[in-house]
Amino acid sequence: MNRSYVVVVLLASLMQAPPLRAAPSDYVFLPSVSYGERELDFKAGSARNPDEPRQSAGSLGFGYGVTQRWFTEIYGKYDRLQGEGLRFDAFEWENKFQVTEAGEYPVDLGFIVELERPQDRSEGYEIALRSSVPDGIRATPAQP
Repeated sequence: MNRSYVVVVLLASLMQAPPLRAAPSDYVFLPSVSYGERELDFKAGSARNPDEPRQSAGSLGFGYGVTQRWFTEIYGKYDRLQGEGLRFDAFEWENKFQVTEAGEYPVDLGFIVELERPQDRSEGYEIALRSSVPDGIRATPAQP
């Protein structure tokens, strides 16, 4: 197959892709795990849409590389709307699984399973599956 044809088709498909949107607390993950690693993790972000107040969110977590392919982490999450105070939002338990060895294949494969318990129990629990896919590393929620 002609290489320039492949490049043209790839570029055309990328132009057709819808824009990706993210909440202030969203992130991209890499599917690598280090056995015995201890991690203190802090994430923060802020976003503002036109005609809406600024929204900020963040989390503080502690994680540990339990095995060569499993890393687990517990977070406390918070959020803040412009003009309001900082408030506790949820607890989250995240488990990252490395499927392939780093560098073994052209793409490192892995997935994350998250369980979130919101402060406001009427919101219910959230379970999410995020995975790496062959066209890049991308966070994909299991529920809208």
